[in-house]
Amino acid sequence: MIKLMRKLISLPALDRYVIFSITFTIVYTIVEFVMTLVTGISHDVLTEWVYKFFAGEVIMCALIKIFKLAPKSTVIEKLENAIGFQVEEEDE
Repeated sequence: MIKLMRKLISLPALDRYVIFSITFTIVYTIVEFVMTLVTGISHDVLTEWVYKFFAGEVIMCALIKIFKLAPKSTVIEKLENAIGFQVEEEDE
């Protein structure tokens, strides 16, 4: 257990947050399923917002990682393809 905690702490913050988000979503899904079986009531609105929040966060982390790792020229090319016109580069 201690080795696992040391390994988790040594990960970059972005990776830890993604692991936390996915773990929380799985645990929430299991708890919600059990609660629905026990009470017969489904918490549709809460479930919808939990999934939206954590899906949005994981997608944003993925985008940060993609654009952080990509060279500047690749990012500019992707933007040009997405918006449909040339982006003028500033001189540094």
